[in-house]
Amino acid sequence: MKLEILRSTPVDNIDSIEIASDYILNLFRDIADKEGIEGEFATFKKAREKKLSAIEALSDEELLGCFQRAFDVKLPNSPLSRERDSSKAHSFVKVNHGFWEMFAFVLSDNASLYRPRNINVLREQLEASNLLPFLIASIKRCMNSPNTLFMQSLTSGIGKSEDLIVGCLKNGLDPIRRGVFTGNLLQSDLSNAERDSFIDSYPLNYAYQQKELDNVLRQLPKQSAILLVAPPHLSGIGIRPEYLPHSDIKQYYLAVSPTQAMQKWELQLNNMKLALDELVEKHQSVTILFQGVVLGPMLASLIEHAFVNLDILFFDFGRLLDIEVTQHTLSHTGSPLPNRSVEPTGLFKQFKTNGCCFEVLNIND
Repeated sequence: MKLEILRSTPVDNIDSIEIASDYILNLFRDIADKEGIEGEFATFKKAREKKLSAIEALSDEELLGCFQRAFDVKLPNSPLSRERDSSKAHSFVKVNHGFWEMFAFVLSDNASLYRPRNINVLREQLEASNLLPFLIASIKRCMNSPNTLFMQSLTSGIGKSEDLIVGCLKNGLDPIRRGVFTGNLLQSDLSNAERDSFIDSYPLNYAYQQKELDNVLRQLPKQSAILLVAPPHLSGIGIRPEYLPHSDIKQYYLAVSPTQAMQKWELQLNNMKLALDELVEKHQSVTILFQGVVLGPMLASLIEHAFVNLDILFFDFGRLLDIEVTQHTLSHTGSPLPNRSVEPTGLFKQFKTNGCCFEVLNIND
């Protein structure tokens, strides 16, 4: 089976926003405005400085107590086992713990409280791209959307958050975990609810490990398309033909920049929209398998806005696809996981997916 590479603008080599991406920028300006979030990084940062200072002054025990009061942590039994509704798109979106840590780190004036990183570079990148207000608006929209199951993690996503909270109450918080809890509390005013539902990403990961994705794939209708949106080191991975119910289901790959995903988010999302425009014209349904850092909520918002009443399933698996790659030998480079051609070790070995439904496909370039 061939994996067709969709032609798209090589965003790593573009230094300015093209006219073709104006639609994306204007769309997210509108989203941010509707969600009551100012679309400028400086204004956004200033509005949260007072709250951030108060959170940073809390002890570990006080911080965890505030988190438990702000969020109702939920672990849905099986996020993938639901009736297929082809009358509208449905998205399973996750934001991993690293974003919430970065969220607090970049907005803070007390960088020493967090994991050491180059805050000047990171802040400059976010200021120049003006990503943050639009991303937070997308997260808020995902949290309140009936078409999106929005999940987030406090750990690597492999362990249950409820266990982590108990462990942190006992052992205290290191700078990384303090950053994660601080970032979550900082964004807890994004919805109008008195207590937000914190839907942990662990069930999506566990459902994948238990091969429930296989069942979803076996229900795909004829003339379906599978679109892998991921960095170049994943470009050779696809679904084994025996896991697909119809021989005419086609598989496609669209690149996400491994270095410019946040800085050039408009171009990235514009490429994704152009790819989906092409695929929905040729196929009855599109199933997206996604690893694109924090662009997941933004793509979910884009799908819900621009592809109304179309059969699009969106699974934001994040680093799970990297874990899958460790079970195959790929010629590409750039995977954040070391030794991807050998057996996973440590935490990743515990989560070994036993091959599931992926294999390395021939690439039709």
